[in-house]
Amino acid sequence: MFIKEKQKFRELKTQEIKNLEKEKEKFKDNLSILEGMKYKDNDILDLDIGGTHKITTTRATLTKVS
Repeated sequence: MFIKEKQKFRELKTQEIKNLEKEKEKFKDNLSILEGMKYKDNDILDLDIGGTHKITTTRATLTKVS
């Protein structure tokens, strides 16, 4: 009986390790996506329109083509 329980535990452990590896890969993929979305300091622009109107925007917004 102890041998069966030990084998069952090993199988569960192996499956959990596989699940964790999958989650780790998903995390890496998501991190790569987020890194690509991060703005650099020179991508954030402050615009002074007409003296009293000031707008902060990103370079991506200004160069987006619809």
